[in-house]
This record gives sequence, structure tokens and C-alpha cells, in this order.
Amino acid sequence: MDMAVQALLDGGADKDLLRSISCGTALHYAAERGHVAAVKALLAAGAAVNAVMNSGDTPLHKAASGDHLEVARALVAHGASPDVKDLNGFTPAALAPRKTAVAEFLEAEAKK
Repeated sequence: MDMAVQALLDGGADKDLLRSISCGTALHYAAERGHVAAVKALLAAGAAVNAVMNSGDTPLHKAASGDHLEVARALVAHGASPDVKDLNGFTPAALAPRKTAVAEFLEAEAKK
């Protein structure tokens, strides 16, 4: 997938292209699945790091709920907000499985 994402970006694909079902961006999709290289390629292309889905989820919410630490780190390094709440009032840290490295990382970032 990572090479495919880069090839699409190199070919001029819209970095913030919406998926039809949930209105999430390509960055949401890559973050949810833990595709670190794809996330980094999208971020380097200027993808909207704090884009919001219909549910209020950002890419960081997706990374957190999937327990994808390297993706979460990449998103935060590019300005993702660790304290933004979805429509149910949950932060990314609240969605991370408890007692994981992602939860600890996001809780520390939110305190900064």
C-alpha cells in the first residue's frame, strides 16, 4: 500500500480525498490501519492532519483506537491535536486500549 500511496501522490492524487461511506480522508484510512509509511507520505504531501470525519474522529483518533504508536507519533509530530474530542466527547487517548504505549504517549502529549 505504501508504494501505491506514494505513486498516487506523485501522480497528482488529492491528498485529502474523501471516502464516500464515512467521509474520512486517506489519512484517516491509513492511520486506522497502521500504515506508517503511507501516513508519512500523506503528511509530507500536506494532508490535513486534524481532518474530522462525520463521527468527529481525526486521524489521531483512528491511530489511537487501533493502537498504532508510530502512526500516532507521526501525526502528533505534524501537529495533530491529542486533546480534540470526537462527537461523543472522547479524546484519542480515551479511545486507545488501556495500558498501552499509545495511551501513555497521548496522555503525556495532552498534558503538554
